Amino acid sequence: MKDEALATELAVFAARYAVPLGKVPLLPTLFEATAAKAPGKWTAAALAVEATYRNPELAEYLLKALDEIAETDIAKDYLLGFAEEVA
Repeated sequence: MKDEALATELAVFAARYAVPLGKVPLLPTLFEATAAKAPGKWTAAALAVEATYRNPELAEYLLKALDEIAETDIAKDYLLGFAEEVA
């Protein structure tokens, strides 16, 4: 149930903010890591709801972080492996 809620909220976030399909696989880790470091008790799904519906500044911050992360060698390798797995 927890993973389903996160997947649903991340799908809505990705659609609302037109996240490129090639970067979507990075979203769970981004939101989980951000929730773990955020003040208070946030879950990744709650953070996705906050960014999607209530806090556009948070969404912009996360989108910028996503772009920066996607440019790293680790992310590129991960995305390449992910693409090979689903192909």
